Amino acid sequence: HAAITVGDHFVGVVSLLHPEVRARLAVPAEIVLLELDLDALLAVPAVPERGDAPPKFPSSAFDLTVPSRASARTAALRELLLSCGEAVDAIAVDVDWVAAFDDADAADGFDRALTFRVTCRRLDRSLTDEDVNTARHALLTGLLAHADVRDGWAADMIVHHEQR
Repeated sequence: HAAITVGDHFVGVVSLLHPEVRARLAVPAEIVLLELDLDALLAVPAVPERGDAPPKFPSSAFDLTVPSRASARTAALRELLLSCGEAVDAIAVDVDWVAAFDDADAADGFDRALTFRVTCRRLDRSLTDEDVNTARHALLTGLLAHADVRDGWAADMIVHHEQR
């Protein structure tokens, strides 16, 4: 059994149907029962809504897949990317880990690719392509000398994006 509370107010209970009762009913799956006291729920004092308004200007996101060693710590690379993003003037940068892909056949020891989703936002106006490219350049520059990132990869990516 588990109590359902709103703040300090008990408003109900949730429980699994006893296995013997379930067997007598010939139901193969677990059954969850919920008892909700609507009078108790409606008696709970209202709480003022809390929250932030949605951002005034839209964000822009891109994925960055970084070839790395299997021993690379995902959290460390994410923190590095976040710190590089903080250095970009007037652009808020957030970095979330998306996935890891392993390549056991990689001959150079960089047998994992870590994908991060980078979200950029300006607080004073809409982003431009130049803003997003500035943020991407800052992140790639931060990865240039990282020991767990494939040598030359970040430099190649910088050149590739500058040619676009």
